Amino acid sequence: MYKQFLERFGLTIPVMQAPMAGVSTVKMAAEVAKAGALGSLPMASVNLIESTESVFEQIKAFRDLAGDKVPVNINFFAHDFAKQVPPGPEERSNWYKLFSHAGQVSETQLKDAVPEFHRINVSFKEFEHKRPEQTAHFIERLASCNVKIVSFHFGLPEPATVQLFHLNNMHVFACVTCVEEAQAALQAGVDALVCQGYEAGGHRGNFLNEGENDTKLTTKELFTEVRELVGASSPVFVVPAGGIVNGKEAGEFIKQGAAAVSMGTVFVTSAESSAPPYIGDVVQGAGEKPETVMTSLVSGKTARTLKTPFIEGLQNQSSGNLPSYGYSYYAYKSAVKLFPPGCGFYLAGKNYTKVTPGGKSHDIIYKAQELTEAQKNLIKASVPILESSGLELTKAFYNSMLNGNPEVRPFFNDTNQITYRQPKVLAFALLNYAKNIDDLTPLTDFVKQIVVKHVGLQVRAEHYPVVGNHLITTMGKLLGEKIATPEFVEAWSIAYGNLAQLLIDAEFAEYQKQPWEGFKDFVVTRIEEETDDVKSVYFKPADGSKVAKPLRGQYLGFRFLIPGSDVEKSREYSISEYPESGEYRISVKKLDQGVISNYIHNTLKVGDNIKVAPPAGRFTYQENDKDVVLFAGGIGITPLVSIAEKALKDGKKVTLLYSNQRAESVPFEKWFQQKKEEYPQLFKFIKLNDNENTKLSAEHFDALDLANSEVYMLGPLGYMEFVRGELEKRNKSDINSEFFGPTAV
Repeated sequence: MYKQFLERFGLTIPVMQAPMAGVSTVKMAAEVAKAGALGSLPMASVNLIESTESVFEQIKAFRDLAGDKVPVNINFFAHDFAKQVPPGPEERSNWYKLFSHAGQVSETQLKDAVPEFHRINVSFKEFEHKRPEQTAHFIERLASCNVKIVSFHFGLPEPATVQLFHLNNMHVFACVTCVEEAQAALQAGVDALVCQGYEAGGHRGNFLNEGENDTKLTTKELFTEVRELVGASSPVFVVPAGGIVNGKEAGEFIKQGAAAVSMGTVFVTSAESSAPPYIGDVVQGAGEKPETVMTSLVSGKTARTLKTPFIEGLQNQSSGNLPSYGYSYYAYKSAVKLFPPGCGFYLAGKNYTKVTPGGKSHDIIYKAQELTEAQKNLIKASVPILESSGLELTKAFYNSMLNGNPEVRPFFNDTNQITYRQPKVLAFALLNYAKNIDDLTPLTDFVKQIVVKHVGLQVRAEHYPVVGNHLITTMGKLLGEKIATPEFVEAWSIAYGNLAQLLIDAEFAEYQKQPWEGFKDFVVTRIEEETDDVKSVYFKPADGSKVAKPLRGQYLGFRFLIPGSDVEKSREYSISEYPESGEYRISVKKLDQGVISNYIHNTLKVGDNIKVAPPAGRFTYQENDKDVVLFAGGIGITPLVSIAEKALKDGKKVTLLYSNQRAESVPFEKWFQQKKEEYPQLFKFIKLNDNENTKLSAEHFDALDLANSEVYMLGPLGYMEFVRGELEKRNKSDINSEFFGPTAV
């Protein structure tokens, strides 16, 4: 059933983010949606009778973050508004007394904070009852915003309203807690039943069997009974909700016929959550975790919350009748600021202790899936296909993605697409991922290389769903239905999600170390000519802040918008001088067909702003007692300047073998000559070129003390392959190297 669910709504992952009023945010829903799952926007706090504008403002904010095409669930409360009666003197007095004791404040303080009891959480049912014409217009306006799903908690809209949603091409989801509620929802004509088990955090969604009549069915029990009620052939989707906190649990429900699973508590401590910090402290803390309990004392409706001393204090007191739902909740929210820290209403599911805290919502979505053994076998069965058609697949994938999602084009070099260098790398990655799906250890170094490249380019977690969607779609189109069966596509979707999460986690750790986030504006302070085809560009932060010190040998990522182009282009350039003077320096060689190098040489000028990412790269100076041997080819000399400088300052012997096509064009030659004079016993500078008598040869390698030296090399790919080959002939395999372009394979 989940395949129909995914196809119906254009999703790739059968997970629905629970609405969670008071916790969910627009950013959370957008991150979930961008990961390929169903995000939800709760509208419980919107008084539709007064104004509906807030609903559309939130939808617009979601669209701005997630795009116009992705689905989103708009959630409303549909409780019986007739039961929301203003509290009388007895209910108000009972409330002041109860919360004064539990909140450790005087009744006078409470009365000052809550002089009147107002109502919050206006029901959708009240809106449709009192404003029928406005309701119809509201539904039409939702449809114009490309809303495809609306859901209801605590009750159901009228059957005529459900029909109106259907006429506007929207699907109606209803939360149910028992079979009787499921039957009522089916009679109303809903399209999906969200089965809220007793383990679920937050408010119980029941509307027929409340209080003592609550069936208290677990998620598994309720899902099983409702699935039986609906029947296997029914088009109605059944979605279990409550206590599902990992991929294994989600997978079990999917196997049993769930269209998707609803997950809430896993998002409570996400980066986009608006939950109180106390919950995060409890989840992440090392101490004993409080249990969860059900109580209606705070809001007037039964809800599962952490059992704090505050909640325990409420439960231990005799309260009598209290204000009804809406009024009671208003009073609590008005008074909570008076209570000591920890005296809150912290909604959480029964299994919250299983949740891995923190992270972004899209990360949580990826972690919600695990490959089964059968799926791993499908991945391994893909190896022959990837060996024979992997490059064809990746070429088609890049063509699809770069044309379909132009926003990712800045991450990719056009030349690497033309030469198929980038598709070859991806084909290699997919093939070896499939071969090693049981144990990814052999890919560790390759993954590290990818992480370094991605961090330099500022690839973020939100970009992975775009890649995944195009990759899986391309697989389906290219391989055809006989090979790309639904099971095959599902296996690769999960496998891609797992690989993406592996990279996301590693990249997140690297981003945490960086001195700033994303691309920052720098201003060009001077430009100097090193040779007739190499220029050095100096620049410092436009905001006047200090330059962050890099590791020697690292590079900077750049974004350039060339005049006449509407797409930024990314490039990486090594830092060619350690920034002791408070500004960075890069040195760029002009290439005949180099779009960016020609822009830098011909157009860039002092005073221009450039976008710069933080220092990145693992080609860095090694702090040890070994002497240093440097192999540089062409402009590959740039990061070796600061490495040579540091090694000489540390008293190490440094041998630099510099190969260049033109003997008369040597960047930084004056600097190297100065170092020879400054360190005559330590620094050896050997200039080489393409002439037969002055080119790099076996004799040069034989003259080196490789066993006692730290070796660094950087230059064109062919040059580095030659150097590596000569070094390995001499049993030297531990080589520090860097390659600009797609990860070498």
